[in-house]
Amino acid sequence: MTFSVIVPFLNEGKYIKDCARSLLAQDFPEAERELIFIDNDSSDGSSSFVRQFSEIQLLNEHNHNVYVARNRGLQMARGEIIAFTDADCVVSGDWLSQFRKAMEDPGVLIALGAVYFRPGCSAAAKLFEEFQREISRHIFTNRISEKYYGYTNNMAVRASVFKELGKFSEHPVTGDTEMVQRCARHYGAASVAYFDNAKVWHMEVKAAVTCLKKLFFYGNYNTATKRKNVTIREFFTIYLACCRKNAYSFWKAAYLFLLMILGNAASFAGMITARIASGKAAAGNKRARI
Repeated sequence: MTFSVIVPFLNEGKYIKDCARSLLAQDFPEAERELIFIDNDSSDGSSSFVRQFSEIQLLNEHNHNVYVARNRGLQMARGEIIAFTDADCVVSGDWLSQFRKAMEDPGVLIALGAVYFRPGCSAAAKLFEEFQREISRHIFTNRISEKYYGYTNNMAVRASVFKELGKFSEHPVTGDTEMVQRCARHYGAASVAYFDNAKVWHMEVKAAVTCLKKLFFYGNYNTATKRKNVTIREFFTIYLACCRKNAYSFWKAAYLFLLMILGNAASFAGMITARIASGKAAAGNKRARI
């Protein structure tokens, strides 16, 4: 078995059928892949949609934690390579084939693909999408391992990595980044690579406000990892590369610059909120001890 595909879900009835269909339509041989979906205690009937596909193995995990659910899937996985996506995503028809090409290099242990937003998303969301992909290219191509991050909506990992380093941390948000960081520290920066041709569409994202909410959310949990942030100088380098690559007009480039400022503000606000909450919790514990 070459691939095990693991997809956790919690109340994703709106998207899960399209996700399943895209995985079943892969050009990769059926005998060399297995699909494992994990119901993380849905209440919207998502499981009933999955049961319509006999080719999919359905598991249940009642602990409401997406990394506990992924680890549940890992217990059953038989593939040499474990591919991850989310139930609100649709993958390209050659998604597994592209990850297989990525893994032809024996030094690559974790491969991360390109994430696109919902077709027809707003112009602002499209700029966020293109800029985020440029960040990934910059960080992983230049092997800046202390700034590596993970995203399990488009990620493939050799099963040997989990056997050697253990399963995902069960932190509810940063388990993927922690795993990528752990792999890079143990095997070296070159063990993690970015591949443009492994494509996923994140169907939930159709407006810039969703991007800003996610940046606030990720900023809120950023302190849970040892990952360093991209510097202001790097942001400008990535910004210019993104503008050149996509041939932006002056006004489009200016619009992206404004969105960068808003995105950084959202992420910073999330970090500050987390630190304030942590400080209050520490103060409360101190008073309790007194």
